[in-house]
Formats: sequence, structure tokens, C-alpha cells
Amino acid sequence: MPPVITLGTALLDEFEWLPPAVGDVEPSSSSPTPAPARPNELRIGGGGVYAALGARIWLPPSGVGCVVHRGPDFPAEVQEQLDTFGEEMWHFVDVETPTPRALNTYHPPSPSRHFRLLTPPPVLSLSSFPSSPSSSPSYIHLCSPPSHLSAILSTLPSSPSPDQVNVRVVYEPLPPNCLPSSLPLLLPLFSHPSFFALSPNHLEATALLGLPESAVGGREGVESVGRRLRELGAERVVLRCGGWGCYWIDGESEGWVEAYHESEEGVRDTVGAGNAFLGGLLASLSLSLSLPSPSPSSPSLAEHCERASISASFVVEQVGLPTLSLSDSEGGGKEERWNGENPEERLRELRSRSTAATSGGKEGERGG
Repeated sequence: MPPVITLGTALLDEFEWLPPAVGDVEPSSSSPTPAPARPNELRIGGGGVYAALGARIWLPPSGVGCVVHRGPDFPAEVQEQLDTFGEEMWHFVDVETPTPRALNTYHPPSPSRHFRLLTPPPVLSLSSFPSSPSSSPSYIHLCSPPSHLSAILSTLPSSPSPDQVNVRVVYEPLPPNCLPSSLPLLLPLFSHPSFFALSPNHLEATALLGLPESAVGGREGVESVGRRLRELGAERVVLRCGGWGCYWIDGESEGWVEAYHESEEGVRDTVGAGNAFLGGLLASLSLSLSLPSPSPSSPSLAEHCERASISASFVVEQVGLPTLSLSDSEGGGKEERWNGENPEERLRELRSRSTAATSGGKEGERGG
């Protein structure tokens, strides 16, 4: 089994843009019914697909796993698109029923998106992947209700033996489950040895705690919400905050990692960015396992979040999935380029900016 897997969904995403409300347009006798803002679109999506690609930016296809249920309606162009990232990473399950599908509706001028499942995806577990008695994943991305998190953790050993892989779960709660009523279900799970980190976005975190959105109107509010989750038992918290970057907590250490894009100029569509961020986080964590242990050079959670930020940066630059191509490297071989750029070069740029900001007195990592 690959070292990084996602138990998130793979969906055919339909996108529709409804005509503006009557009060939002000028009345016209020649066009009494406003036309849709743009034609409908069909894309491959789902939290699992975006998380897998966020990890794939740093890992070879063999290092990532994502289950895709493929029905008779699965478009050939989508198949070709997924194959460009490496056939090994996709674990296709052919079904006679329609491919899992969702409808995303926009109603201009509002930028908000209404999400509705048309064909619900099946619930995934470790057994959804081809069995491999010789290996287990090192990191699992899980985007689900708390009950599913509990079910997954119950299949993992609470005290792994020396010859067992210590599987770690990074949990992304589904937005509908970010309610105070979910907390009693989550709190006992934070202490499970396989629970690695909790990562809602900052608005989902406030909803989970029963707070108004105004509670995270600034960075101090985000920090307060993160610390509250730590107090409730989540040792590691990563709050994804869009253009602000992310706020992370690891035990008594905490800090911010900036978003790669410093303005909205390079941002076209944020769908899937949070999932890709977490895929990048898991990939970075997986790469650190190859370092000697203990190692003074072991990356901090902040450094893992920097790679995660780069993964998200490639997803927001276009509508749909980023592109992957090969180009000649300085060493004479071939190197992968995402949206025409080298992820490592972006990472160095982000770290250079972070170093300059820290030297200039801005807040970076600090102890609790």
C-alpha cells in the first residue's frame, strides 16, 4: 500500500451558474429571462482527488493512493486527465451504477457555492485498497463525519508492536459536521495514538466550537480558536485560513505559514485547495520518515505546512486540476513541472520570504 493514502471522495463534479436574481439585473424587454452566467461544466473532483494530487506534487505515483469508483458514465477525457499524473496512484473500482456525482451551484453575484450530492460515493476504508500484507500506509487523509473517523481508528492498533507501521491520520472534518454536537464524538479520539492532527479551516473551526464567524475576523481570533482546540485535547492543529496562510500548533509550539500567493492576482479558483494542502502536508510528513531518527534535521510542523502551502498554490491557479509536464533539468535528466513550474523552486521562494519576514520582526514560530 502507498505510504500516503486518502479516504476522501472522487466525484464527477457538475457546475452550474444560475441566472442573476431578478433584482440584480437591469430589466430588458428583449431578454425577460436572464441567461445563465456561464455554461455548465463537468470536471473530476472530490476531496480525495485533490488531496491525492497535493501529495503527488512531492511524491511519485507509487507513493500516493486514491480510490476512484468508475461507472459506465465515466468520461474518457477524465480518464486521460487522471492518467497523466500516473496510473499507479489511482485505484479504480469499476461499478455498474453511475459514477459518484455532485452538483455545485453558483447564484451570481454571490460567490458562495451550494454543494449537493447527486450520486453519493461509497464509504471508504483501508480495505478499499488492494490488499498488501507486506505494507501499510504511513499517513491517511480522512475527510468524513466523526463516526467514520472513529471507525477507522478502531481498526488501527492502539499500541503498535515494533514490527508494525505506526499509521497516522490527519483529519479534515466535513463542513456539515462542524457543529458543537460533534465535539463529544471527537474529544475521545484525539488521544488515540494514530490521531496525528486536526485540520478544519478557520471558519469550520469556529463552527465546531459554536462561535460566530466574527471570532476569527483577525489573526488573533484564529490563534485563540486554535489554542482552544489544543486545550480540548488536539495536540496538533492546522487551521487553513485561505489568503492568510495557515496557523499551526504542535504541542507548545505554534506559528503561521504564509500562503504562497501574496495577492488574489494569481488565484482563480479555490475549489480543492484545502484538500490539496493536506495532501501536501501528508507527503512532506511521509518524506521525513526516511530521515534518521532521532535527527536534529527533522522538519518541524511549520516546514511541513510550507510544502502544503505550495501544493495548494498550484490548485488555485486555474479552474480544475493543475497540469503536469516534464522538462529538461540542469543535470541532463527530466524534471516534473506543475503548471510549468518546479515545486521545489516555489518552496525555496516561500522559505526565503518567511526568513526575510522573521528577520524583519514579523511573527513566525514561537513557544507556548
